[in-house]
Amino acid sequence: MKIDEVAGVGIIDKYNTTVDVKPGETERQAAKLFPMNKGGKPQPLHANAAKNSTPNKLFNLGLAENISHTAQALKDKEKKLGLKPGDPGWFKLWFDLPLLREGKNKSESYLLQLERDYDADMLVLHVKDNRTGARTEVRGKLGYETNGYDPTDRLHIILDEIGKAANISELMNGEVVSINPNHPEGEKAKAVARQLTKEDITTIDLQQLETFADKLFGKVGIDVEFTRHFLDRVNDIRNQKPITMSELTRLFKQEYKRWGKPIAQMGPGQEAVMKDLQTDINLPFALRWDEKNQELDLIAKTIMRKKGFRTPNQEFPVESKVEEENPVGYIGRKLNFAFQADRYIKAAEYLHKILKRKHKETDGNLRHDLGYYTQMLSQQVKNMNGRELEDVYLTLFGRQLFENFADGKVKGKSRPGRVKRAGASCDGSVTELRRKAKNSSGEKAKMYHWCANMKAGRKK
Repeated sequence: MKIDEVAGVGIIDKYNTTVDVKPGETERQAAKLFPMNKGGKPQPLHANAAKNSTPNKLFNLGLAENISHTAQALKDKEKKLGLKPGDPGWFKLWFDLPLLREGKNKSESYLLQLERDYDADMLVLHVKDNRTGARTEVRGKLGYETNGYDPTDRLHIILDEIGKAANISELMNGEVVSINPNHPEGEKAKAVARQLTKEDITTIDLQQLETFADKLFGKVGIDVEFTRHFLDRVNDIRNQKPITMSELTRLFKQEYKRWGKPIAQMGPGQEAVMKDLQTDINLPFALRWDEKNQELDLIAKTIMRKKGFRTPNQEFPVESKVEEENPVGYIGRKLNFAFQADRYIKAAEYLHKILKRKHKETDGNLRHDLGYYTQMLSQQVKNMNGRELEDVYLTLFGRQLFENFADGKVKGKSRPGRVKRAGASCDGSVTELRRKAKNSSGEKAKMYHWCANMKAGRKK
C-alpha cells in the first residue's frame, strides 16, 4: 500500500464524485465556516496573523523550529538512513523535535527578588523555581554592595555565586530578575538556585532562621534555640505538605509581633505552643534560664503540620497570611465592621457569656488571653475579623476576666513570694531592673529579669 492511498481520496474530480460530493465540494463547505479570499482559500482570522506567524518570526520567539534548516537536515538524515514514511525509525526521526517532546518543553528557570526586612534589619533573597513552583528565601547581612560586605555571610556568598548571570543592579533595587541560561556562568547560577529550592530544610537553614529569630526576640530578652529533633521533624513525611523556610520565618515574625512580650512574661520553666492557624503549623517550645549568659532561652522542641492539634499548654495563635496591616487593610477592616456592627456586638456578648462560665469553672484561671478566643471564634463565623472582634469585646466588657494576663501573672504558674525569697524586688524602672539583673546572679538575677519583663508588658 502506498502512502498516497492512506492519505485520502486526493483531489475530487469527475471520476471520484458521489451524489453528495461533487467537484469543488471542499471549497463550498469551507466557505460556510470561513470567509474566502480571491484564491478560494480561507482568509486569516486576524489581519496580522500571517505576518506574525512566519517561520522566522516564530523561531526568533522560541515558539517553533527553524523549518528551513531543520526539515532539510532531517530529509538528508532520512535518505542516509534509508528510512521510509511510516517506519518506526521515520516517526522517531521526525517527531523528536524539542517542541514535540511531551512534558519537556518547560525549561528550567528561576526568579529572584531581594528585599529588606526592616524588623530584623536583614536582607532577604526570594528564589522561585518556575518549573516546580518551589520557593525559598535566604537571609543575610545588609551592605552587600557597600562597606558591609562579609565573605562569610551565606547570602553574600550566594550573590557572589550567582554573579553576572542575573542583573545584580536590578536585583539590588528590589526588582524581580531571572537567571540568563545563555550566560557563561548561567549553569553555575542555576545549580545554586536548584540547591536552594530543594524541599528539605538543612542545618544551615536552621542556623539562618535562628539568627533571624534571635534578632526579633532579643528585643524582649529571649534567645532562640532549636533541638536536633526539630530538624528531623521539620522534614518528616508526616507533615504531608513540606514545611518551608518562608513559612517558618513568617511564623516567628508574626509570633513576635503579636505575642513577643506575653511569651517573655511567662518566665523560665514554662512550656507553650506557637500556632499558625493559616498553615496548620504547630511549634511547641520551652523556656529555660541560661545561667551562663544570664538570659531566657526559648527552645523550639519540635514542629508539625497538623490540623486541630491539641495541647494542655498555653497556645499563641497567629495567622501568617496577614503579615502587616497596611492603610488599605485597616480601612477595609473598619468598613466591614461599620456595615456589620450588630454582628460583632452579638458575637462579643456570646463570647463573654462563655468566658464568664469558663472563668468560674477554672477559678479565674483561663488558659489563654483574649486574642486567642476572638481569633478562634472569628474562624467559625463568616466574614468576621478577629482583631475587630477583640476591640469590640474590650469596649463592651474590658479586661476584667483577663487581669492575670494583663499584668503577666498566671495563677498556678508561679510560687507566691518567689521574688522576695530570692532577695529581689520589682521596685524601679525597667532599665533599673535590667541593671540590677546584670549585677546579680542565680535566682536573684532571674527574678529581676522577670520583673523587668512584667513591667515592660504591663498595660497602663
